[in-house]
Amino acid sequence: MRAPMKSFLHRLCLGLLLGLMLQGAASAAAEEQEIPLDHAPYRVNNILALQNGARLFVNYCLGCHSAKYMRYESLRDIGL
Repeated sequence: MRAPMKSFLHRLCLGLLLGLMLQGAASAAAEEQEIPLDHAPYRVNNILALQNGARLFVNYCLGCHSAKYMRYESLRDIGL
């Protein structure tokens, strides 16, 4: 009964070691790749776009996400 248990532990250890080695190789390969990012439009001078973004945040996001770090002076600047 000891031999099957020892064989199982050997296979388990080898499987774990192989899994860790493959995961390390995949991580190293992933670090080398550059991920292309989309260019975000820069519209901080567009008052209508800022008001629309603030309206969307209040209507859809504020229920779950806090606005405690929001500068309220900036909302006044965009007419809200």
